[in-house]
Amino acid sequence: MAKRKPTRAVIYLRLSQASETSVSIARQREACEEEARRLGLDVVLVAVDDGVSGSKTAPLDRRGFRQVCDLDRPWDVLIVWSLDRLVRNIASFWDTHNWLEARGKALVLCKERVDGSTTVGKMVLGLLAGIAQVEAENIAARVAAARAHLLTTGRSAGGATPYGWRNVDNPAGPGKVLAKDPAQAPVVRRILTEAAGGGTMYGIAKGLTDDGVPAPSWRGVPFALGRWHHSQVERVVRHPVCAGMVPHNPGNVDTKRRGEDVVRDERGMPRVYPDLAALPVAEWRALVASLDGRDSPQARPRAMKSSTSPLLSGLMWCRSERHDGPVRMWRGTIQGREGYVCRAKGCNMVISNFEDALVEHVLGRVGGDLRWQRVQRVVTGGEAELPEIELALDDLSAKIRAAGSADERRRLREREDALLELRDARRAEGGEVEWVQVATDRTFREDYEAAATVEERRAVLDDCVERVEVRRGRPGRRTAGQMLERLTLVLKPTPTWHDPDEGWLGVGA
Repeated sequence: MAKRKPTRAVIYLRLSQASETSVSIARQREACEEEARRLGLDVVLVAVDDGVSGSKTAPLDRRGFRQVCDLDRPWDVLIVWSLDRLVRNIASFWDTHNWLEARGKALVLCKERVDGSTTVGKMVLGLLAGIAQVEAENIAARVAAARAHLLTTGRSAGGATPYGWRNVDNPAGPGKVLAKDPAQAPVVRRILTEAAGGGTMYGIAKGLTDDGVPAPSWRGVPFALGRWHHSQVERVVRHPVCAGMVPHNPGNVDTKRRGEDVVRDERGMPRVYPDLAALPVAEWRALVASLDGRDSPQARPRAMKSSTSPLLSGLMWCRSERHDGPVRMWRGTIQGREGYVCRAKGCNMVISNFEDALVEHVLGRVGGDLRWQRVQRVVTGGEAELPEIELALDDLSAKIRAAGSADERRRLREREDALLELRDARRAEGGEVEWVQVATDRTFREDYEAAATVEERRAVLDDCVERVEVRRGRPGRRTAGQMLERLTLVLKPTPTWHDPDEGWLGVGA
């Protein structure tokens, strides 16, 4: 039986964000439509992916190409301008080729004049896919090398300019360099000062909007009609340029990881440009840590060391008249129910079925307050550089494991040895370390409801509950309200509901 002659075609067009010298979408479409007319095919769909990388995103994962996959009308041929418009690596090519072949579709390339429905055409397509991958890798290597050269020489490599800074002519030579923006730098200082003092991202954003401070813009176009958004404030605080460090790719790096992938010197330590910095590196790290909610290690009750520990272990205390002063209660089982028992001689007071009511009572008291945390801050000495050294050592360790040759591993290990010697020297110098209390931009209730484990929920309670005292009550079942009448909640004197003075904030470890 003769094979049916193709009659319908689908055209696929793609242009990446960096393809300034590539054939435009309009020219691709014109060439593809001309090829369809030459082959006597009717075009039933034109799918476009504009601003999509061919190396990073496979065709089957692109929104435009999914229109081709989901098309409910019959078609026979997929026409693209060139193979590199469809794929940029061999694996993606064969995935796409197999998808087309399984459905009886043919691939036609305009520029290369290749018909993928023939055996020779398939061989040529495979060769072209390999060439496209090599070309993409070479382009990526050249771009990375050029960017690295610009950044290590202190010049701007393009990309999004962080709020508070701007590109100016390089006074020492060609190109541009980053410098503080005189108009926006005071706003950055205000944001950092308020954030370090416990201000929330929402509160800072509202204050800036209320005071008429112009919001950040994108290529001169204001966002949200000039109103500040909490995410814009957090983006300013988290950007490592606040500490004088420059990210490798300021426009396309995860906001929460920008401090890791910064320009480094030959030792692997971050390059710090004092003229750009608004805060010392150690203070900026502490500020970011407070946003991440990385509390310092705290002593936990013995029961919390077990994965089956109860939520309130170590917080429950008996206030029975049968002994002097509060006595710690211990986890126990009361008629098959989990509860707490006083082991003081002659007391044996018990309580159970109260945990949910107590937690809701705690959150009712402080749930709407911002959660405070204790953050370590290095004041002077070699201790200030240790966090950066540890980050650099972690980065080198990963690079050593991923190294592809013995020479590269040897070179990286030499850098690691130099950093280890530097760490020993800085440890020997010592330094003064202090603890400060800072606020997060989350409430106690938000953190408690977001907690996934008993340890995380207990950490939230530890920040606000000093202890819970239990008094004796009548036997028998009780409502939640009657149960709470037996309990006295003692909260910690945190700045959330007590106005602190400088002496309170200076409490040491």
